[in-house]
Amino acid sequence: MLRIPSDADPQFDSLRDGILGQAAKVMPAEEIAQRDRFKFDADRVRFAVCRSAVRRLLAGYLGAAPESLAFRQGEFGKPFLADPGNMSPSLQFNLSHSRRFAVLAVSLDQELGIDVESREREVDALQLGKRVFTTDELGILTRLDNEACRHTFFQYWTAKEAILKATGHGLSVDPREIEVALPVSGTGRGGFSSTSQRVRGADWALQAFIAEDEYQISLAVCPSIKRDAISLRYFDFKAS
Repeated sequence: MLRIPSDADPQFDSLRDGILGQAAKVMPAEEIAQRDRFKFDADRVRFAVCRSAVRRLLAGYLGAAPESLAFRQGEFGKPFLADPGNMSPSLQFNLSHSRRFAVLAVSLDQELGIDVESREREVDALQLGKRVFTTDELGILTRLDNEACRHTFFQYWTAKEAILKATGHGLSVDPREIEVALPVSGTGRGGFSSTSQRVRGADWALQAFIAEDEYQISLAVCPSIKRDAISLRYFDFKAS
């Protein structure tokens, strides 16, 4: 879990150039060019922090130089390491970010998907939910008060994003074909069922977390991975 400097921070302007410069040390020219296409400083900083952090953290697992890593995308946009060679050909990772927070999931040998959203975002949960939730999921939302409805919306939303990212299909699969069994508590295990021919819900378990009382995190993993095998670590990006 990575805290990203925000343009709301009083010191953001003084930190910006140092952050971009430090990140650029491990980013190839095409990533720097992609960073520079963002219009706003906050978006450039977020992109640079996430890309450089992924490189540094994965390089730590692989025993490689961060700048030496190459990435490719699957058919529907899921990133993966290209030509890992003998370093660790089965290493899997997935990234998501929301506002000033990013999450990176890493496994040495299992596919996974992760998603994070701020529960403070104002959303029309029921209206948007009609496009992404099943009838049963919508039924649960309609019985909740406004705050509980919004929080539950993000539990369902991030869970669906996590499994669709894990499978590599993304939104090429209708989210309404995935039904989520939410954890009994906010930090327990849930699961999935699916009517899609492309996604086997039984192949995935849901792990859910709340970070800093604001961020809903959902992780889709192999059911054999137990919660106590998942470790969470926080990082602050350092500009020097």
